[in-house]
This record gives sequence, C-alpha cells and structure tokens, in this order.
Amino acid sequence: MAQYEYAKIYYHQEGSFSRPGTLIWTAQILWPGAERLDIRDEVSIESVLAELGRDGWELVSEMPSSGINAREFRLKRQVK
Repeated sequence: MAQYEYAKIYYHQEGSFSRPGTLIWTAQILWPGAERLDIRDEVSIESVLAELGRDGWELVSEMPSSGINAREFRLKRQVK
C-alpha cells in the first residue's frame, strides 16, 4: 500500500514594506516534519505549484482561507 506525505500552502496578499500602499502575493508552505514555514514573496500560485509538481507533489484540494484574497492548497506525494 502506498504511503503519502502531505504539505500545505497558504497563499494570500499582504502589504509590501519596500513599496508601501501595494499588496504582494505570498506563499507560506508548511512541509512535512518542518517546524518553520517556507515563505516566498511576490510569487504566483501557478509558479509555486509547477515547482512542487516537478518534485512529485500533487494538488489534492483548494479552499478559501482567512486573510486578503487567501486560499489554502493541500498537496501530497508518495513517500519513496
């Protein structure tokens, strides 16, 4: 039976310190077993999902989340 590991992406807009008054897209990725978030600023969700797909991650679900235009993505990949 296949074993899977799971990751979560919290994708939302937040203010930019370098450009006050503007909003940037940020992806916060929670990896399996990681204590800290992997934070990526000024990214598109398509580029993040494409990068993770190349590493074997598969999108399982997408749902609204709290925050400015926030979405939560859940992914899985088979443990080797």
